[in-house]
Parts: sequence; C-alpha cells; structure tokens
Amino acid sequence: MGKDKGNIIILNGVSSSGKTTLAKALQDDLDEHYFWIANDTFCDMCSTKFWRKDWITAINQALTAMMYSIKAFSDIGFNVIVDQVFLNDNTQAEILGKCVEVLAEYPVYFIRVDCSLEELERREKERGNRRIGQAKSQIPLVHNHEAYDCTINTSEESLNSNVLKIRSLIEKENGSAAFKTLLEKLKSTGSVY
Repeated sequence: MGKDKGNIIILNGVSSSGKTTLAKALQDDLDEHYFWIANDTFCDMCSTKFWRKDWITAINQALTAMMYSIKAFSDIGFNVIVDQVFLNDNTQAEILGKCVEVLAEYPVYFIRVDCSLEELERREKERGNRRIGQAKSQIPLVHNHEAYDCTINTSEESLNSNVLKIRSLIEKENGSAAFKTLLEKLKSTGSVY
C-alpha cells in the first residue's frame, strides 16, 4: 500500500467500445496492482424481481454503490480501473455528478474511450450478447460533459498504444484534473453537463 489513496482510472465509453479489453490490458501492463470494477457487475447484483419492477431505481442504486466501493478501495490504498458508461439521459443523468462529488478529491484519471460506429456495430454482432444498436443509441449521451484527462480511440489506435497513453498519463504529476473541473462546473451550474 504505502500511499494515502489508490489511483482510480475511469474508462468511460459506450457499450462495446473496448473498455473491458483495455482494463485487462492495463492490469497486465501497469507496475502496481489494479482491481477491475465494472458497472455490469454491480447491476448484476440487483435482484431480478426489483430490476423488473423499477430498473431505473435499481441501476441508480447499483451505480451509487459502485462509486462508494471505488472510494473504499482508494481509501485503503488500492488502485482500481473502472469500466463505466455514464449516460446523460432521463434514467442516469445524476450519476456522473454524484460520482464527481464523491471522488473529486481522489486521484481520478478520467479517460474518454471512443470507437467508430462501424466497429461498434461489428463488435455487437460478434459478441452476440448485446442489443444491436445499443452503442449507437448511447453515443449522443455518453461524452457531453466534455472534461477528460485523456482520449483514446480503440478502432484507430492499437491496444498497446492506448495502454501506453494511459500509463504516461498516470505517471505524469498532476495528470488528473477532469474531475476537479467537473466539480467546479457542478458547483457553479448545478450540473456536470
């Protein structure tokens, strides 16, 4: 452990953009140990009965639990890579703002993960466990808060290149500024969007 707070790398991008593949590659490449935390894992913790009854409340509760879990990992000095889709829509618009409030004073590296629509659609078909068109429907909702520490593109850049870009960011002093910027926006306007 040896340090006060563990690093938090948040990969934000639409479904099938390559966040999980990138998270696993970062775990293999980075010198320190990083736990992988995925929004799907927390959503899968919800009871099926409650999910069917009120999925909007269920997803918001699951993602709130996730952000406090991320905080707990960092508080004990453990590093985490977070696989997330922050959507600015009528179901989840408050989640990013809550996450910023909880984690703004932590070493958060907020990474924008992009991918071409053509590649997203190919991946959806190949995977077979995604609703076709899900990524396309998320594109206008996922990045409109605008502040990131780093942007990568999984269809235009190699996995190794993207890993090196993120590694360079976390090795740089003061490489994590996006959440502080978003907190200021939240304080002045009431929203991160």
